Amino acid sequence: MTDPAADGRVAALKLYGERNTGTRALAEAIGANFEVAMMRPSARGRIATLDAAVAERAGALARVFPHLRQRVREGIVDETSRPFVATGFGWKHAAPPVEIILADPRAATTLFVVVTKHPLFFLKSLHRRPHHDVLLRWPKPSLSRFLRQRWQPVERDLIGPGRLASTADLWTAKARAYRALLDAAPHALHVRYEDFVADYAGTLDRVADALDRPRAVWTRPDLSTKGDPLGFEDYAGRYRLSDAARGFSASDLRFLADRLPEALVQSFGYRLEP
Repeated sequence: MTDPAADGRVAALKLYGERNTGTRALAEAIGANFEVAMMRPSARGRIATLDAAVAERAGALARVFPHLRQRVREGIVDETSRPFVATGFGWKHAAPPVEIILADPRAATTLFVVVTKHPLFFLKSLHRRPHHDVLLRWPKPSLSRFLRQRWQPVERDLIGPGRLASTADLWTAKARAYRALLDAAPHALHVRYEDFVADYAGTLDRVADALDRPRAVWTRPDLSTKGDPLGFEDYAGRYRLSDAARGFSASDLRFLADRLPEALVQSFGYRLEP
């Protein structure tokens, strides 16, 4: 068999996408249907004693201030993730380190898959499940208030240590890095989460084309990776693009229109107006 790396064909796949955008589900779908080396999504599995390390560093204060425990936990994972930027092109939820990727010979034979979710859907999902949030938010803010609160990136987000003025800025920072990767990588594919749940077979057809593999009848898992009983049809109904603005007030939409660059949003096939 010819070595794919010998003639520039795709030999590996690296998947990127923000929190709550279906990265795990898409990775499982690709893994179930294609023989391709999947680059690790994170360095998290290498921390064998994370809970013990958190308890040792946080001490008794963590029982009084749960958000302190979260900060310590994220800091430990960040420390472990630093070498992974070079060895594995970073965390799956990171802003792709484009300069490092393009300087690496592996980039020539790696398919970079970027999955996005409409920024309005993403912000609703982040409000519902604020993964890796290290700021104290009490009581739990409404969606409207959450949009206007700051967000502190973790180090492995690879967007710098500065605190973002709005949670909406997190989508923008990642989207800019995704766009740079999609425009520069030798092999790259953009998948909208909304298309993935609405047209599973069509999405895998596109993956097959990008991998230069034959199209087939695809195996489809129906279970949510979040532990709920919903299937693809349920998620397709929940994530119709025509419903993206549902749940936002007119004031919220004006606020977001001022913060989210229109051209960037449109470059991923989305629009902000209802």
